[in-house]
Amino acid sequence: MNASEQNRRPSVVVVGAGIAGLATAYRLTRLAAERRIDLDLTVLEAEERAGGNIESVARDGLVLECGPDSIITEKPWGVALCREVGLEERLIPTDPNHRGSFVVRGRRLYPVPDGFHLLAPSKIRPFVTSRLFSVGGKLRMACEPLIPPRREGGDESLASFVRRRLGREALDRIAQPMVGGVYTADPEHLSLQATMPRFLDLERKYGSVIRGMMKAARQARSAVGTARGPRYDLFVALEGGLEELPRRLLELLPPGSLRTRSPVARIRRERRRWIVDTAEDSIAADAVCLAVPAHAAARILVSEAPKLAAELEPIPYASAATVNLIYRREQIGHSLEGFGFVVPAIERRSILACTFGSQKYR
Repeated sequence: MNASEQNRRPSVVVVGAGIAGLATAYRLTRLAAERRIDLDLTVLEAEERAGGNIESVARDGLVLECGPDSIITEKPWGVALCREVGLEERLIPTDPNHRGSFVVRGRRLYPVPDGFHLLAPSKIRPFVTSRLFSVGGKLRMACEPLIPPRREGGDESLASFVRRRLGREALDRIAQPMVGGVYTADPEHLSLQATMPRFLDLERKYGSVIRGMMKAARQARSAVGTARGPRYDLFVALEGGLEELPRRLLELLPPGSLRTRSPVARIRRERRRWIVDTAEDSIAADAVCLAVPAHAAARILVSEAPKLAAELEPIPYASAATVNLIYRREQIGHSLEGFGFVVPAIERRSILACTFGSQKYR
């Protein structure tokens, strides 16, 4: 290494300015500050705005989400990031008066039984009296505490887990639409460990998901009086829309570090550094982070790492459109006593879910 290389600022290029890219860039900025490193950071985004799929629009006093509308609290990192960047006071919980949800069956909306948490019940009476499930389906789910835990190590699909522990009807009528509404994906291809690790932990710890959920519910009720600090339900949002988070992350990056309308054609290795080729120029960097979809990463890597590109290219992605509809309250005949509804795949409809945005959050 010559003298010029020793004196050069370390440089990193982050490709992609969605939430993953911006969070990575923010973390790099924090680490550099903590270690007193003068980091040369560049974030490249192909589109004309940062934020990726997270986009919030304010119109006529309403906040319209063009992508996701919630942060899942069971995966604590989203809330932790909001807290770290000073957005904790902007977090809004779900409205306690409208915490239910519905499932489509035929041409009707059936309420999800009180205490039913994504995959399994934690309260007996609401589950037994629910009209969402058949008698046979209820009996099969009620047998879940008698099902022995899986002995084999390793991961399994979420669908396999639900069928094994709760039966086919639980998968078709509640787990698939609930998970599909969150991940827009087929549970047959979703890793249980990656998506719903809590339920795997319940099986391992208590030998039963239902038994574990009931115990967790009792502990939660007893902890209400002693808990300190904010407590959140399964979902939270930001008062001005989820785009507040990528906007704040962008504010905390070094000025001028973001370049929009800068699609990356490829990256290549040259003289112990990485060269990032864009449509306008080439950028030399000591490290590159690809925070883009797998198929986009494959295109960027194909000349430098063809084997890795070949593995990335076939990774499937689900396609979905978000449509915002605004009505006067008197135009809706339904009570709207809940967050919204989900639609099981077995109903064979083109809609996955509907959120009652005016009811969901305080």
